[in-house]
Amino acid sequence: MSPGRNDPCHCGSGRKYKKCCLDSDRAPALRSERDEQGLLIGNAPIDTMWEVQNKRVRAIGSTVAFRPPHETDHEFYIDLLCSKTLGAEWHRAQLERPAAERHVIEHWTDAYARARRGESEKATLIKHAEHSYSSPATGELKSLLCLAYDNYTLLHAQALPDSLIKRLRRHDQFQGARYEMAVAAVFVRAGYELRWLTETDRKLPEFIASHPSSKVEIAVEAKSRHRPGVLGRDGDFPDVDDLRVDVDGLMKRALEKETDGRPYIVCLDLNLPPEQGEDIEAWSAELHRRVLAPFGREATGEPDRFSAVFFTNYSWHWDGEEPASNPMSFVIRSLDAAVPLMANEAELLTEAILQYGNVPGGGVAAAA
Repeated sequence: MSPGRNDPCHCGSGRKYKKCCLDSDRAPALRSERDEQGLLIGNAPIDTMWEVQNKRVRAIGSTVAFRPPHETDHEFYIDLLCSKTLGAEWHRAQLERPAAERHVIEHWTDAYARARRGESEKATLIKHAEHSYSSPATGELKSLLCLAYDNYTLLHAQALPDSLIKRLRRHDQFQGARYEMAVAAVFVRAGYELRWLTETDRKLPEFIASHPSSKVEIAVEAKSRHRPGVLGRDGDFPDVDDLRVDVDGLMKRALEKETDGRPYIVCLDLNLPPEQGEDIEAWSAELHRRVLAPFGREATGEPDRFSAVFFTNYSWHWDGEEPASNPMSFVIRSLDAAVPLMANEAELLTEAILQYGNVPGGGVAAAA
């Protein structure tokens, strides 16, 4: 039963409902493009057959690509990442390095090539029909596919800046660029338009997002926890039992960013092995104690600087050659934000971030 206008607000702020969450709760749902499965897809794909030339025609933003007729969506996403975004020159430079020193993407694409040739023990090819194959998703294949789909999503929306591509190619900056792309793709699939921030004289978040249905500008920051020996970072691989939910430092730095009075969403990726997040109750309690409570009103005496925090654990890379685990994410919307996030924005973005990892289209490893 909904509270009356003069009743205490359900959010627990102590204010009357009409002076707190009434307008937010009554905001209409934001319209966004979806596929036949109900997944948010942002800009709808443009894909058709050119029968005369026996070519598949795909649009990528303002450009058109002519592709093989039997190519699956997954193959297309991965080839687009490798050939257009990373480029043949980058690939050749990687092959000149010792295997142990190559970029993590190069290791993923090598696993993909082996799977397509039927040489992977954990990703056995399964034939469905002529020209149609698939394989189980290992951690390496899932990591590559999600990155490739993010790349396509942003290119199709013309929202992938060159500066981010340059960082993606560098092994020491790859992890941050990868997560920024993931977060940006989540917003684009929910129908948001992005404006990347490039000023250097102020501490600014990654980008400003606004939905055409609401016109509200939202500041967004994305940070991923670095761990030695993981995702191309230097150092020895950590002892899994010693890993903790220790992203409070990332939260502190995120709250130093200038948002100019906009609602502020902070996205934090824990970069933990999947089994570390199996006990969601203990996980969320630890995050609240270490990451949220130190920056809330009880600790600071002021309203929350964040409007919402998106905690993610997109950690398929920990699975390696083993079957890919399920991702874990959850959203905390501040009940005491200096600049609140409207309920309809929070609901749509929560749905989008929980869908991350669902890549529409054909199999991961179709036969050549």
